[in-house]
Amino acid sequence: MTLTQKERDRLDCLTQAQRRQIMQRQAADRIGVSERWGTLLKRMKTEKDRVVVHKLRGRCSHRRRSAEQRERIVKILSDPVYAGYGPTLASERLKEKHQITIGREALRQLMARPDCGLQRRALFAYRANSARNERRAVK
Repeated sequence: MTLTQKERDRLDCLTQAQRRQIMQRQAADRIGVSERWGTLLKRMKTEKDRVVVHKLRGRCSHRRRSAEQRERIVKILSDPVYAGYGPTLASERLKEKHQITIGREALRQLMARPDCGLQRRALFAYRANSARNERRAVK
């Protein structure tokens, strides 16, 4: 287990409060939590340094889609009918036609992954129909 600097600072404040070098209120102010977070001091007896680390760190989100679902979505979107669809329109079509509910941002992240083959073409840095930009166009 590796602690971040912020977690080390929190742990230092809690150990000082545990040794009664500072009051619990002062430790809470330094950490940035309410005074009632004294339960951390009780948990320090059993969990030691791990008390300042979030319990879900290093674990997979419980909201994560399964690999089968992600593969199914990628397979559907790789169909030529969906070529050129952005994440918003694609999520709407998935909901309408395939009864798959997925958020726009989650779908964007799924589409941006290099292993799924759904990268959108690079956006042009200029507009070719603009007279000013035609001179800057690289040929």
